[in-house]
Amino acid sequence: MVSLSRESEYFKVLEDIAELEENVVFEESKSSVRITTADFVDEARKLGAVSGVRILRKNKAINPTSNVVFLFHRRVKKKVVLSWEEIKRLLRFGEIEHEIAREKQGYYVVFSEDNLPISLCFLKNGKIVCMMPKEYREHVLSAIESDAYESLLRNEE
Repeated sequence: MVSLSRESEYFKVLEDIAELEENVVFEESKSSVRITTADFVDEARKLGAVSGVRILRKNKAINPTSNVVFLFHRRVKKKVVLSWEEIKRLLRFGEIEHEIAREKQGYYVVFSEDNLPISLCFLKNGKIVCMMPKEYREHVLSAIESDAYESLLRNEE
């Protein structure tokens, strides 16, 4: 069971990026924190299973994972909108220089101009750094270049 002080710390990290529902439950291990709902946790515990989606990494600091983008993309509060060309460069190189990163700092979710979620990023010192692993960036870039990503997300709505 996660202590109330740890739970409030996890909420603070995530609430800075997106709005959370009240019935979420955090499950922690040595290196990560998963998020789930109270209903599912009871069933998972009965089965001795791991429950939830890995949402935070615990190292020297507590940092969000890229799963934030896909779990909360409709409720993101810290958002950066980029053109498709900027998004392609970001995915290809892992980071790009951008004026917005001189004005803002911290974790943000990058969206396309037409409001499609792309990736969790970190803004610092004039750069937008993509937090998505290189292997995934290559897959997403390939999908974007073939227009598959946009049509896939359009069908979700």
